Amino acid sequence: MSKVYCGMWGRDNLNDSVYAAELDSFNNRKMLKDGADTYTASHAIPTEEVEPTEAPTEEVEPTEAPTEEVKPTEAPTEEAKPTEAPTEEVKPTEAPTEEVKPTEAPKPTEAPVEENNTSEDGIVIDGNAADWEEYDYYSNGSMSIWTDSDDHYFYFCVKASDINKYQLMINSDNKSSTGYKSDSCGVEGVDYLIENGKLYKSRSRKWDFEKVSNVSEIVRKGDVIEIRICIDSLSNIGNDYSYSFIKLDDNYNVLDYVYGTTD
Repeated sequence: MSKVYCGMWGRDNLNDSVYAAELDSFNNRKMLKDGADTYTASHAIPTEEVEPTEAPTEEVEPTEAPTEEVKPTEAPTEEAKPTEAPTEEVKPTEAPTEEVKPTEAPKPTEAPVEENNTSEDGIVIDGNAADWEEYDYYSNGSMSIWTDSDDHYFYFCVKASDINKYQLMINSDNKSSTGYKSDSCGVEGVDYLIENGKLYKSRSRKWDFEKVSNVSEIVRKGDVIEIRICIDSLSNIGNDYSYSFIKLDDNYNVLDYVYGTTD
């Protein structure tokens, strides 16, 4: 038998009985160890590789915005209407916004006259008093006045020096109880007034006149003034009427006047 060592001791160091006991004890221990190793090896839990704990294996999707369906931006969802014409507000037609002026009587239709503005009696409205010389006239020494008429017009001629502003007053019905009451210019009841190329009609006994029309024609040359008025403009004029030509200063103060009448 070969020499067997047990630990640090050999057989030479032990007697046979001790050796035998030690040997048995060694073998027993070895058997127990080998058996334990064998059992451990055969009954051990399978040595599957343990992987690190992972999050659940469900597929993780990227975080998304709320899952409501995203739709393209649309125009406001108001009900579509047929294309219409511009919706400007239609306003009632209004009268022009020009300053409202007192209602004027329509300008009377004038009858046609000869090219040379000659009356039926041969008077020409041209600023020359020569064709009036055969007619009667009124004078106050410094001013003279003539008048005539035909089927279409009334005519006046005045001769005076240094005339700047003036008025021609007419009492068309020859009554002092109607029209503007004037006490200082010869005519007591003024029904019509001519000033600055316009014909005015009195509306009361006070200074209250409204425009009727423009004067048909006024021609002035030197110290002569000739005036022609459409007969239809003087609605209530008769065969007998009176008149007064008034010379004024720049402030409309009376400087002089000449009065006449047809009766």
